[in-house]
Amino acid sequence: LLKFLAIPGSLSGYDYLIKAIETVYDNPTAMSKVTQILYPNIAKEFNTTPCRVERAIRHAIENSYCKGYGSINLFIFGIFGEKKLTNSEFIAGIVNFIKEYEA
Repeated sequence: LLKFLAIPGSLSGYDYLIKAIETVYDNPTAMSKVTQILYPNIAKEFNTTPCRVERAIRHAIENSYCKGYGSINLFIFGIFGEKKLTNSEFIAGIVNFIKEYEA
């Protein structure tokens, strides 16, 4: 799904997003404390800082917007145009999309 959104696997944010999505999928309460719990846990696993995790995820999401995937964003997130999602909105949107189409 991330590759479909034009987020290349070569970006470190790709790996961080995978981990964030897995974490939130398994534990939705992690979304309520993204900067206090989610980013620090990912940073610890990847031996980096929470700040770098946040920035890399943001960069990966911006990469999708730069490629002009507005119609995909409408399909997955229900938005169209230039509105850029926050990291939290993007992660929550992907998790919700997966859960909806899993059933």
